Amino acid sequence: MHEPLRDYSAVVLSAVKDVDYGVEVRQVASYVAIVALHGGGIEPLTSELADAIAGREHSLYTFRGLRENGNDALRISPLRASEMRLDNLIGHSKTVLSIAGAADVGMTVQVGGSNETLRNLLLHTLKEAGFDARPSDTPGVDHARAYFFNGAEQGGVQLELSAALRASMLDAPLNGFRWEDPACWNDRLHHFVRVVREALALYVARDRTDLARTMERFERTTLRVPRWMRSEGHTHNHEQDKGNEGSEQD
Repeated sequence: MHEPLRDYSAVVLSAVKDVDYGVEVRQVASYVAIVALHGGGIEPLTSELADAIAGREHSLYTFRGLRENGNDALRISPLRASEMRLDNLIGHSKTVLSIAGAADVGMTVQVGGSNETLRNLLLHTLKEAGFDARPSDTPGVDHARAYFFNGAEQGGVQLELSAALRASMLDAPLNGFRWEDPACWNDRLHHFVRVVREALALYVARDRTDLARTMERFERTTLRVPRWMRSEGHTHNHEQDKGNEGSEQD
């Protein structure tokens, strides 16, 4: 495996857009941004999974290797993945879900990231759905903000799918870009996408409910404060102080 490139600038200097690599950005008004930083021939099927999970509800960013061979040389480190369009997408999202490959030899999906609530929700729902989901063994993934997906307001999560698991989602070999054809996608892939999308929908619904409850508590607390303290308290106290000063002068 090639060493990851230093950053996106190194890609621009060493490769040709739409020949060696491609970038797709789709931004919608969403809590969640779905990202595949190593799509195309770098980690096959990750960009297609990201696109399917995003659907029309979530924002999407994919970086895809387009070369017939040698796409691994286009790998950008997730610790240095700073690019204007990606940064903007993360800045406008509550949380990020990264879809990546893993070096595991088994049929595993590793789950890591600083968004503990979403991380635990995905771990639970994927296990319940029959997938071998386990905590990520990537160093620092659960707390380091240097990982791009942890840079969102509520942090992020990365799903790392082994090559064997991704291969099991196709009715074709995991090579030759055949994975790009939806006709090759089997029930396991659709099941995985459905489970992840349902977990995201549940997370967003819970977060919105928690925000609504917080606002309700704030409004109830505000109503308990006397009106003169909420709107005229400062003026009232200021006038009272002036009156006291006048009494003292008398």
